[in-house]
Amino acid sequence: MIERLFFKIEKIPFLWQALSWSFLKYMDEKNEVIIGKDNLSWLVKQVTGLKLDIGLDKYDYLEELMDYDLTHYKSNDIVLIIGAGAGLGAILAATTCMKVYAVEPLLYDILKKNVRQSTVKDKIMVFTHAFGKNGEITCEYWGKKKSVESKDLSTLLNELNPSPTIIKCDCEGCEFGGFSGCEDYKNVRLIELEYHTNSEQELKKLIDHFRDHGFSVNLRKKVPVPEYKHIGVLYARR
Repeated sequence: MIERLFFKIEKIPFLWQALSWSFLKYMDEKNEVIIGKDNLSWLVKQVTGLKLDIGLDKYDYLEELMDYDLTHYKSNDIVLIIGAGAGLGAILAATTCMKVYAVEPLLYDILKKNVRQSTVKDKIMVFTHAFGKNGEITCEYWGKKKSVESKDLSTLLNELNPSPTIIKCDCEGCEFGGFSGCEDYKNVRLIELEYHTNSEQELKKLIDHFRDHGFSVNLRKKVPVPEYKHIGVLYARR
């Protein structure tokens, strides 16, 4: 799995040898690699040469490296990242894909700075609104709270040109309102969505929605957290 996740760096022998031993100590019982945000920042610098501010003073939870799997991205893909955070996923995606739209309402300043100093800045467009039902919502996470404009997926797909072929979403529960009303997925072939809910019925409704629109759906469940009884990554492909 490590080789698949890091296919971009395995051709650099000295770096691969230096990293391999350290990955082993982050293996959990499911044979997945877990690594801290500080180490992830170091890794990005080794691979891209970019010293990335990932907001360590804002959040310090562990991140699964599977969340940054680029192996299914193609050079002609247009990627929409909802909940872009500090921009790590957007910058990595832009090294592979044609264009990236990054939506982030709260860490916008950090995201904008990181994109601006990256070598792929011309391939990334940054948006400050939230994701969910159309209107104004209150976003609150990582110690920040802000009332911002929110747009659902139908609105985004009608506004973005060219339209995305891949959607990556991590928006802390707003995914249900943002996706559920979409009736035309246009060119989207893949959705990677981290779901957060206490309602199994709500999750089932979202899965049925994707299947009704021609997607096959698979789940990779994560360990529940106090805030959410059901949490994991939903993959919808067509």
